[in-house]
Amino acid sequence: MRKRSIKILSLLLTLAMVMSLMPGMSLTAYAANKPSVTISPDGGGTVSYSYDSNQNKWTLTPVPEEGYSLEKWTYNYAGSFWEGEWATLRVNDQYTNITVFLNCLPSQLPA
Repeated sequence: MRKRSIKILSLLLTLAMVMSLMPGMSLTAYAANKPSVTISPDGGGTVSYSYDSNQNKWTLTPVPEEGYSLEKWTYNYAGSFWEGEWATLRVNDQYTNITVFLNCLPSQLPA
């Protein structure tokens, strides 16, 4: 009985491995398109991206250069203009025209 169970299990595992080699049998997870972000002013910093596949959303975090700080985010969502001062912004494919504005800190302004 035990030998028969092992043979059946071996046959099933072999069949599963062979089936996985057939076209169309693979499962590939695709991330949403990485959003395009404009940074203002040029050279004021960068944006770090991380993707949450469970919620199909990107988390955007500004990384200001020395002497700059976050002023605000602006973007279009579902046809409406939005802006805010969040430390991070979570977006999906419906967010467009995303811009992060960075302020020059007062101590860094020219005299």
